[in-house]
Amino acid sequence: LGECLEKDWSEMILKRKFQRITDVVKQVGQGKGPDILILQEVENKIVLERWRDEYLKNLNYQTIALVEGPDERGIDTAVISRLPLMQPPQLHQIDLTSPEDPKARPTRGILETHLRLPNGDRLAVFAVHFPSQGAPTPARIKALEVLQQATAALPPHTQIVVGGDFNISAKEDWKEKLFDKYIAPKFAISHKIGCQDCVGTIYFPPDKTWSFFDVLLFAPEMAEIARTFFDRSW
Repeated sequence: LGECLEKDWSEMILKRKFQRITDVVKQVGQGKGPDILILQEVENKIVLERWRDEYLKNLNYQTIALVEGPDERGIDTAVISRLPLMQPPQLHQIDLTSPEDPKARPTRGILETHLRLPNGDRLAVFAVHFPSQGAPTPARIKALEVLQQATAALPPHTQIVVGGDFNISAKEDWKEKLFDKYIAPKFAISHKIGCQDCVGTIYFPPDKTWSFFDVLLFAPEMAEIARTFFDRSW
């Protein structure tokens, strides 16, 4: 918390970060960037608009979706896309309070954004940033349950993509089978359909383990398209 609130976000540091993230985005699509960006730890919509208008101005990103959440650190999730919005974005709150912890600190919600595909179909994009490993496993289970409820409430035949930081460690998943129990019955999982030989996306030195914190989920009917994409990418 201290680092988020006390970091010196000078104009020079902000511009440097803008440029570095822009360089990463332009590595996709021969400099054009992806059609959809799912972002975490975003301070506010104003900073996203500035980034788009000053650094991504030639990439035709028309949609910015961000709903301010309750986390006082200003680390919201967001979506930027070339595709137009079909309805206002919605934030699904994750209530971590319990009889044992009635004053649990508010956490980041799950952002639901509906985009119109070129053929007119609806694509529901969910941006997630689950409670960190500093929180107990039940906090991430609660987030998974909220995601399940939100996706189950969608109109039939809605295409779905979920992306972000799930904060599920390999050690935790081995013990609790969170991906298999809560995600695999409904979604294709990025690291299970692409780069299956990869060890993870983040390394945790104390345990000397790799984990897949950063994950994309696809509705089953999109799995084959996603598999083709990952085969080309890896």
